[in-house]
Amino acid sequence: MGVTTTDNFNWNSHIDIIVSKANRMLGLIKRTCRGLDDAKTLRTLYCALVRSNVESCSVVWSPYTKNNMEKVEKVQRRATKFMVKTEDNYETRLKKLTLMSLQNRRFLTDVTFLYKARNGISDINIDSYIDIYSDADHYSSRKYDDLSLKKEYARTTQI
Repeated sequence: MGVTTTDNFNWNSHIDIIVSKANRMLGLIKRTCRGLDDAKTLRTLYCALVRSNVESCSVVWSPYTKNNMEKVEKVQRRATKFMVKTEDNYETRLKKLTLMSLQNRRFLTDVTFLYKARNGISDINIDSYIDIYSDADHYSSRKYDDLSLKKEYARTTQI
């Protein structure tokens, strides 16, 4: 376990490593459980041995390029096809196995992390990294509440 990074915080190498590791573990499950038809057991093995590695520290390295998102999601696509043993589409297989897409799970993890950090549940102070609307900011006609994040806009004119 761990996170591999580069000088410019490019996560391509880390994603390649975890996808490779997950595919190796999935291959091991496929070889050792070839005759097993119980989707619930295969799902448990997948969640414990494969998905846990793919999701480890995802708040830090969550993929933002389409290519990297597809690489990570492809692991679960292959796994669900093996678990259900049908050629149904990916969304149907996820419903049959009561799984969420990895992209949706990462989003949920990110939102949970933000909630915990913002409400003091975790020991991480994020106040210097995010800006929340306050009562003084309600000068515009837009509707904001005290949970809305401010967007940083690039300056387009030079001073």
